[in-house]
Amino acid sequence: MKRSLAFILIVLILLTGALTACDNQESNNIADYMVNATDTIHIGAILPLKGDNSETAKRVEDGLKYASSLAKKIKIDKTYEIELIIKDITDLDSAYNEFSSKAAAVICLGTNRENTDSIIEKFSNTKTPLIFLDNFSDSISKAANAFSISISSNYQVSALVRYITEKGYKNGTLILCEENESTKAFEDLFIKTANNSSITAATYYAEGKKGLPDDIENSEFIFINGPVSDCKGLIQTIKHEGCKGEIILSEIIDNTSLQSENFEGVTFINKFEYDNENFIGSDFLNQYAKINTSSADITAAEAYGYDAYMLLYEVLSAHSNLMSAVNNPKSENSSNISTDINASEIISALCEITFHGVTDDIIFDESGLSQVKFLYVDRIESQESVKIAKYNFSN
Repeated sequence: MKRSLAFILIVLILLTGALTACDNQESNNIADYMVNATDTIHIGAILPLKGDNSETAKRVEDGLKYASSLAKKIKIDKTYEIELIIKDITDLDSAYNEFSSKAAAVICLGTNRENTDSIIEKFSNTKTPLIFLDNFSDSISKAANAFSISISSNYQVSALVRYITEKGYKNGTLILCEENESTKAFEDLFIKTANNSSITAATYYAEGKKGLPDDIENSEFIFINGPVSDCKGLIQTIKHEGCKGEIILSEIIDNTSLQSENFEGVTFINKFEYDNENFIGSDFLNQYAKINTSSADITAAEAYGYDAYMLLYEVLSAHSNLMSAVNNPKSENSSNISTDINASEIISALCEITFHGVTDDIIFDESGLSQVKFLYVDRIESQESVKIAKYNFSN
């Protein structure tokens, strides 16, 4: 009897321990942490510093560092230093170990679906805000802690169809560099929007294939959706095959990657141009050019880096408003207001913010994707990028 009672007691103790462990594991699944418990606030960045996209990453880094030079300190209850820490995407484990417990947010340049998914998966057990400068995966819209300030698919498709309609094109080919959930959703959106404008398009998935579809030579336009590194190879193949249709690319944040005779006549969607209607953006170009390079050589990559940093600076600066936005019980005027900011508070503030950036007014929708006021269509002419169309989405 005693043995039975003892056995039952041991089982109950083990079960209690197991249940407690499960509760702890569940509570630790999504870690929320303070970002300014010290005198330094950290902003992380994960960029492809090596390989095909290193030049674009360098431009983003320049934009981040320029913003940091203007806003290295922040006043909350006292003055805090802001430290910008940049990690290479090939060392994602190191970036996670450093950023997951102390970064106010992490600015990311994924450059493709695989990288984007890897970053989001790595930080999935935290509430670390992730600000992407591109948008190649549906995982951004599905993750509660991920945002993107680049052009979402619906705006790209809308601008593209408007441009195709103005050019009088009636048939074309949509080439998707990868075949996955994100690209299939893009295909559905494009085909539906194009059909509504009496435009027909055949779809071709290029991933893992050589050559092109037989009927592409009759296409009046060829739209390629995917990372620029994949697009380049397709462009060369299309030109080699002698196709006459106009080649159009999805968003390019670094137009210098296309400025050679190999890509002469190629058209692409862009979010940042010298534009007298965007006074903030034009002022940025003029000021940035004074210390870095000519305004003609500045791309959206530098502007995106600048905007992402300043977006976070704005969120942190408005700490009292941030606390009110997440229903903090302490009064804004209370002398007992804590200056500690949790990652979840930053996410809530990002969901509510309207930030007047140099690329555009940054307002995130319910999926964490930014709304768009203006979009541009550029073309490579004489190895330079030339603006050929502008579309207003603010009405």
